[in-house]
Amino acid sequence: MTNIQRAFCVVLSLIFLCVVAALPGDFFRHGEVYRSLPLYCFLEKKALQEENGRDRETEMLLQEKNAEHLGEEVAAENRREQEELLMAEAEKDAADSRDERQEETQAEKDKIVDESKSGVEEKKEKEEKEEQETVALPHPQIDLSQAKLADFDYVMNHFFILDSNTETNAGQISGTRFLEEDMSIKQDSSVPQILIYHTHSQETFSDSREGETEDTIVGVGNYLTDILEKNYGYKVIHVTDAFDIMGGELDRSKAYDYARSSIEKVLEENPTVEVVIDLHRDGVPDDRHLVTEINGNKQLRFFFITG
Repeated sequence: MTNIQRAFCVVLSLIFLCVVAALPGDFFRHGEVYRSLPLYCFLEKKALQEENGRDRETEMLLQEKNAEHLGEEVAAENRREQEELLMAEAEKDAADSRDERQEETQAEKDKIVDESKSGVEEKKEKEEKEEQETVALPHPQIDLSQAKLADFDYVMNHFFILDSNTETNAGQISGTRFLEEDMSIKQDSSVPQILIYHTHSQETFSDSREGETEDTIVGVGNYLTDILEKNYGYKVIHVTDAFDIMGGELDRSKAYDYARSSIEKVLEENPTVEVVIDLHRDGVPDDRHLVTEINGNKQLRFFFITG
């Protein structure tokens, strides 16, 4: 702005002040007069332009900041959704893996139970077909080849009867691995290595004589002890305590509990014992007498219950 323009503005301003001073108050308040003056209009327009310019800059800055903030929010939300998706997929994979393992375990259990039931049913049917009188059975033909002994199902069906409350697998039962292990007792006649006892000492046989200990299961234990000591040279401890007689009455329900404490004490006193035998006789109908002929000799059937 030149000096002439500045002087012109000063003159107009003085004229404006004079006019304002001379006008009534109502005119001044309503602005009917000064709004029509060129100087006022010029100044008002300039002020509005400056204010609008500042508002526009502020608005653009706010928009820029808002856009930046919204972009960060969207990116963060996308990251959270991606992480949640990855976590959900990982949890689903883990759940599927657990389900597959459970299904495999259950299938293995079902297979073992089915095989056990099948073996028990086959045994029961076979026994029902046998003669009620004494019969001579042929020597059972068992394939002991490496291939058969490596077959878990074959070993379980021919050498074991699995209790319904018991579980096992091929990692525990391996015929080929058992043959590679030395399960013999290193003979040492100077210390006891075998313990024989009878949880049910009052068990007798169909032809047992009343009051004769040698005709009971304890008598069988005495005979087995003599064989192991005289024929094989082992030192045997034979416990003949009556664990199933309490107060003069036969009570077999708690016999195992009574026997446990006594046998545990014997084992503590004789740490060299390697084999413990709880010798029983099994009950069958009085008219059933089963024998098997092996190499021309008649042999009784017996079971090993291992635990």
